Amino acid sequence: MLSRCPLNSELRGGGFAPRHPSRYVAPVKLNRRETMSKEKTSSLQLVWKRREGGGGRTQRDYLDFVVDGESLSEKIGGDLVSCLGWFVPSENAKAVRRLLLEEKSVLPDNRLQLYVCPECGELDCGAITAIVERKNGKVIWRDFAFVSGYDEVEHSEKITDVDSFSFDRRQYRNVFNGLL
Repeated sequence: MLSRCPLNSELRGGGFAPRHPSRYVAPVKLNRRETMSKEKTSSLQLVWKRREGGGGRTQRDYLDFVVDGESLSEKIGGDLVSCLGWFVPSENAKAVRRLLLEEKSVLPDNRLQLYVCPECGELDCGAITAIVERKNGKVIWRDFAFVSGYDEVEHSEKITDVDSFSFDRRQYRNVFNGLL
């Protein structure tokens, strides 16, 4: 069932509109040992950002993920906002608990929605997701993908130019402390 989001017709016709379409390829199973050995410890910050409104678009102020000083939303592109800071408080708290791995993800494989539709937040319109897991005192974000669920059929496109990130567990938790 499609949501009533005004972006549905736009997104259905053209799909996700990344800045660099060649970055998106079919999902590939990665050798996790090889990927983990290359990781450095990254820093995470949350910074307020604004998606401008007008022309049928709703203005949204949201908390953007900034990894090692670089905005993740700018790196990925597209017209999406993070899952934090703009929705009702109870949903914001759920998103934080999911990011802290204190609440189960609604998607398979511990895949969490990081960026969502700025109009409705529904998966039908699409979301940037990543697998989030804890390992050896770290929180790892890996296997970034654009996922959408039109008509209850999930579609996924792997994002190839966003590497995995490994965060110190204490620093990661401190980033989200004030949001609960």
